[in-house]
Amino acid sequence: KGEHEEAVKKYQRYERATGISTGKEAAQEYMKLAERATETSQKIKALRSAIKFDPDNRNCYFNLADIYFGENKPSQAMHEIIEIVKRELIRTKDDLHRIEELFFEHGSLEELYRLMATKVNAGSEDPAAYLFLSIYYTRKGNHEKAVKVLRDYLIEIDAKVVVLRAYAALTDDALLLKAARLDNIYKCTVCDAKYAEYVDVCLKCGSIETLKYI
Repeated sequence: KGEHEEAVKKYQRYERATGISTGKEAAQEYMKLAERATETSQKIKALRSAIKFDPDNRNCYFNLADIYFGENKPSQAMHEIIEIVKRELIRTKDDLHRIEELFFEHGSLEELYRLMATKVNAGSEDPAAYLFLSIYYTRKGNHEKAVKVLRDYLIEIDAKVVVLRAYAALTDDALLLKAARLDNIYKCTVCDAKYAEYVDVCLKCGSIETLKYI
């Protein structure tokens, strides 16, 4: 415990001296502390401390949810999952699939639909919200609406590759799908390195959770 908290203090001193934010690095130290903790209360405390330094660390919320599910506290666990949705921290298809499953098992997909629809209606630029709505409408048998929500995103917000791929697959546009598959779908917001798959730490500059959809 001591070594991680001492590392956090060093990061804080460095930030005060240079003005360069070290919140993500400090959060990683608390996450390491959570991994090493033997008591559930210690794990939760460490993860909460990590979130104070890096409020958009999606792994902290997922880890807290796992702990609460393990403690048979589903309402508290789902609170953490809802934070991921509200903070727009869904980074991969696996993230979205996991969240869907959790809402199905411990809440309702209708609740997730309302959350995502509210975000879209409020003008959110989060591609995950539009991807989920497209999947939702497809399952409901409303192909036209599923296509429209993706087309609206591509035309009105941004032609992000991940949405373009989903649109091409839904419209059975083989040429567009082939072209979209040639592109990387993530870019580091610090060094602009591009990736085909999501990684928590940029392999080029070492920045933590800075990959965003292109």
